[in-house]
Amino acid sequence: MSKKIAVVTGGNRGLGFGVCQALAERGYHVILTARSLQKAKQACERLAAASLEVEAAVLDVASEQSVQQFFSFLRASHGRLDVLGNNAGAIFEGKDGAGVGVFDVPAE
Repeated sequence: MSKKIAVVTGGNRGLGFGVCQALAERGYHVILTARSLQKAKQACERLAAASLEVEAAVLDVASEQSVQQFFSFLRASHGRLDVLGNNAGAIFEGKDGAGVGVFDVPAE
């Protein structure tokens, strides 16, 4: 049986990096994603130094095109996804009904 496929967004540092490490230690095939392929590869190299095998990929969760490209890659290369660690976040500034931006309103 093949390893379970785990994708971790924002896996190049912090909590996401720790999740990648923990999943790899437990035998998952981990795809560590970041907005920058260079940063993803650097994180994978740090894990490889601990004898963990992790794959690097580009994924910007704030870009619909990036998400579509990533999942096309995932389908073609692995055919499935067993675990998603959605660690990356994006801030979208919305407008309220009066046309005021969320970040234009002072915190009280």
